[in-house]
Amino acid sequence: MSSLVIGDSLLKNLYRHPSHKLIFRPGYSLVQFLEDICLGVFDTDLESVSTVIFLVGANDVPLLKPENVVHLLVACAQALLTRKRGLKVGVCSILPQPKDGGLYMPAIRAVNAVLKSIAISYGFTYLFVAKPFLFGNKPNLSYFTSDGLHLTKKGDKSLFNSFCSVLYSTPNKLLRSTCQQPPITAFKQQAAPLSNFYPCNINYNGRGFHCVEQAYQFHKALHHETYDLGDSILGAGDAALSKRLGSGIRVNPSWVRNKASVIFQLLCVKSASCPLYKAVLLENPKAIFLEDTKNRFWGAGSSGEGRNTLGCLHIWVRNLLQRGLL
Repeated sequence: MSSLVIGDSLLKNLYRHPSHKLIFRPGYSLVQFLEDICLGVFDTDLESVSTVIFLVGANDVPLLKPENVVHLLVACAQALLTRKRGLKVGVCSILPQPKDGGLYMPAIRAVNAVLKSIAISYGFTYLFVAKPFLFGNKPNLSYFTSDGLHLTKKGDKSLFNSFCSVLYSTPNKLLRSTCQQPPITAFKQQAAPLSNFYPCNINYNGRGFHCVEQAYQFHKALHHETYDLGDSILGAGDAALSKRLGSGIRVNPSWVRNKASVIFQLLCVKSASCPLYKAVLLENPKAIFLEDTKNRFWGAGSSGEGRNTLGCLHIWVRNLLQRGLL
């Protein structure tokens, strides 16, 4: 079974098992991780794996309240579940931190306790990999380098064994996990508040639009310097016409890279101007949002193979709302 393990620099010296791919990024935060998931950074990696485990969050504990760290960890797991149907996701406990005299240990224990209690109902598996790294309620210093930021060879071996006990057991613990199937909120067409066609006032970059789709197509036209077409989109009376007008643009690579970011910004605006959209997000905290269309980038695709980027972006906006940032 192929798997993907993602984390910060704690993973940099971890043994590379031939059956799993390892991605580590020094200083990686949960906000960066969530953004990368939603913007498709890991899409190519996800194509060839059935399981993802991530160990991210240690860099967030000193900066955020425990409840916000939990919101981010859950959002990252949900975004991964949204990105690929049938994916198994394991969220690792945050390892103890010996730096600063163990100042953040109470917050770490609080985060891990909440994650353990809610994992099953949110559709992911909680992996308590921190146990060997503890000596009573304090960090086991023999597992950490003197700066407290990285693992010794002993720590690397322990973490690797923890991963192996999950991924390569027979049968695989993640594949036979008792996680509940997260609720799926599917949406399409103009009547759904989650749809880009849903009528609402969008004020973006000094202009007013009648829906997210019109704003998106207009900015696509501006990006490609097709200004007359942009004027036509501004005059379009409905979302469907806006989309038809914009669909004729031959997009360049720059737009392909940035189009999800544009939609994300527009959804943030929508969360402030459309109370019903905001309500749908916050009243469904466990839901996986699925755009039920044949589009393989924005939606689920004709047979579930799509990237569901729009659904993933809704999870990102929901997380910002949960943390009081929108």
